[in-house]
Amino acid sequence: MRALIVDEGRDRGAVAAARALAGAGWTVGAGSAAPSLTSWSRAASAWHRVSHTDEGDEAFLTSLSETVRAGAYEVAFVTWERAVALVSAHRDELPFPVGYGPHEGVMRAIDKQRLAELAGTCGILTPRTAAPAEYERAPFDGPVVVKPALQSDVGGVAKVFVEPRQALAHAHSIEHAGGRAIVQERVEGELLALSLVAGPTGVVSVSQQHAEHSWPRPVGVTARGRTVPIEPALLESVERLLAALRWQGIAQLQFLAAADGRRLLIDFNPRFYGSLALAVRAGANHADVWARLASGRPVQPQRARPGARYQWFSRDLRASLDSPGPARETLACVCIGALAAHSVWSWREPWLGPRFLAAQSARAARSRLSGRLAGEQARASAALHGVPPTRAARRALRDRRVPPAPLRMGQRALMKAGRLSYEQAWLEPLRAARRDALGPAADGAPRLLIRVDEFPYYSGLDDERFGLEASRRFHAVMAEAGVPHLMSVVPQWTHAPLDPAGGGGRALDERDLELLEQMRRDGVTFAQHGRTHRTRHAQPRRHSELCGLDARSLAELLDGGRAQLEQAGISPRVLVPPFNRFDAGQWPVLSERYDVVTGGPESVVLMGFHGGPQWRGGAVYLPCYAPLYASAAQVLPAVESLLKSEVATWIPVVLHMGWELDDDFAALRRLAARVAPYAASWDGFLDAVDASRPR
Repeated sequence: MRALIVDEGRDRGAVAAARALAGAGWTVGAGSAAPSLTSWSRAASAWHRVSHTDEGDEAFLTSLSETVRAGAYEVAFVTWERAVALVSAHRDELPFPVGYGPHEGVMRAIDKQRLAELAGTCGILTPRTAAPAEYERAPFDGPVVVKPALQSDVGGVAKVFVEPRQALAHAHSIEHAGGRAIVQERVEGELLALSLVAGPTGVVSVSQQHAEHSWPRPVGVTARGRTVPIEPALLESVERLLAALRWQGIAQLQFLAAADGRRLLIDFNPRFYGSLALAVRAGANHADVWARLASGRPVQPQRARPGARYQWFSRDLRASLDSPGPARETLACVCIGALAAHSVWSWREPWLGPRFLAAQSARAARSRLSGRLAGEQARASAALHGVPPTRAARRALRDRRVPPAPLRMGQRALMKAGRLSYEQAWLEPLRAARRDALGPAADGAPRLLIRVDEFPYYSGLDDERFGLEASRRFHAVMAEAGVPHLMSVVPQWTHAPLDPAGGGGRALDERDLELLEQMRRDGVTFAQHGRTHRTRHAQPRRHSELCGLDARSLAELLDGGRAQLEQAGISPRVLVPPFNRFDAGQWPVLSERYDVVTGGPESVVLMGFHGGPQWRGGAVYLPCYAPLYASAAQVLPAVESLLKSEVATWIPVVLHMGWELDDDFAALRRLAARVAPYAASWDGFLDAVDASRPR
């Protein structure tokens, strides 16, 4: 019997599941993107590198399937909701049984809003729940909890708010990240849970637990708990819900026990959960039962006995110290610890708990260091924008992490729908911070950083309409209006650049170099635009010359292109990635070689939505989005709006030579004449980058 558990690296429930499976005779493999807490346990016989969902859905599913086949695993379990949703949706393509009922039931169970609607029809009470728009029209009385409806789409934690305005702001932040938020009334009560495994004929293994301490407060998880007798009425109503979902597999349903005796459902966990060790200690080995059901083996019904204890010591200690009787509760915390079941600590492998705490301490230290570095980055970005590093400025300019893949895809979808914009999400907070720090001096004309993609035009070798003469005429329009700009230069002309299997091209010749020299005399600054502009991926949505390259291959490509440009007298300080696509993990290689790295709409799916320019690591990131990334005819009204708003800071604009041919550059002439007084020198911008560099 062989089972694989794939987790995110620090899942306590995965450790408990591995021990429970190993104790029942299973050979257990641990899978994760990096060596994990589960892999450190002797319950795991092997560790496998499995891509995380943040690396892309396809990469995750492929890696998972390959691992199952290579390890000859009969069953595989995943421990976070995005992975659960993917495994359920793609079950017919996977080389193992997923152990769940129909996909529609899985998705309804983990969708908190849809679950609440269904629970009501099954006689299960839930806190009053509303969408943000409904709550805005009719706010609830008292505090509310705001959280993502589907954590498989977007991460985030539940937060409690008293003020409706603050609650709505958090809900909107979830939506801006690509998720769907819900607002629930905050109900006071004690946390209890019913955990179970259901098979085709109903519940096979069941346990009920009561939380004596939960942490953090007021929205936390069980820190100290015990099993209690199963309430027949509660189990009966849960069975009706499971039948409506056609549920099969493990589930932990969390309730709040109100003072008036009501049980209100607040969550449905479809995976190994943090306090799983309690059910196992009480005689209900949910992990073994689920694995046997999934693999087609017979099982015996199991029912947890009351009175077993569970503890998450570090959180129980904090809850004890924060209780009305800290001395008494702390003493109880220490005494209970020796006899209770734990997710991590065990008498059989006592080193795992300390190792886990050491790893947590190291992460906390790195987080503090990262926070200090982020503060330095924010101060450098403030200096780049010419604003004092006030608290508001640092908050507006802070370096945000690359979000998980579902959030990035959600951000891109929101941008396309017009619900996430450069102006509202970046310029408005920046303008408010500037006015807070500078007063009336904050307003003024924008400094437009105009970038042109590209020379030679990527298709110019195969289509003479986009050849040298078109680029010459484009430059003449810009030069006549006196518009300084950045020209992204491809080190060669390339045949069929959209064909990954293609080949051929030619080096820049004397006529090309002559035009480049004319651009230089007219105030143009040059950027590197990859090496050949040939995509490595055939699918249009994945076109990229850089994505998928390891650090060494990426460095060789970039350095080779730089060497070709240097032969043409160009020493680029700016990189414009072809197709605006590069992997977030490639940033260290890019920032070592360039002072500025640009981006565009396509970058959002890979890097997330970020404003710019702002310092990120060793370089400045400068993405540009619609409507400033568009044809000249579309950019012009956006520029007019910027001039009226008087945001006196660096603002990127991106034009494409090939987009201006249809009207023989007429729209470009109008735009060039309008922006000429506000177009900033890129050499001057690079001087500002140097002056603001983090020390």
